[in-house]
Amino acid sequence: MAKLEYFGQTYTNEDEIHSIMNSAGILFERWPLHRATSDDQILKLYESEINYLMQTRGYVAADMVALKSTTPNLTEITSRYNKEHHHTDDEVRLTVEGEGVFVRLFLDKNGWEAIYNDFP
Repeated sequence: MAKLEYFGQTYTNEDEIHSIMNSAGILFERWPLHRATSDDQILKLYESEINYLMQTRGYVAADMVALKSTTPNLTEITSRYNKEHHHTDDEVRLTVEGEGVFVRLFLDKNGWEAIYNDFP
């Protein structure tokens, strides 16, 4: 399930979320779920989707970060992601299992607004 909080409204309908995010220049896609027996299989299982993005959007690299409650030094690793940081290029996130919370801030005539997406 996806959830988007945008200008004080909460959206759970994926068509609405897609429309809102697209209007903000954010690609939102739902890919088929592939079950993997190991972390090493993830990139291989999603190879066609990743290749499509790389070809159509000009990406040159793909990598994977697998974080679990059993990951050694998990708090230290995730602390890097808790701080505000900026990217000068696109960054694609795929959550295969568990959840991911992503926030994008942008400035418009009304000030800063967060586009928040929660993928449980």
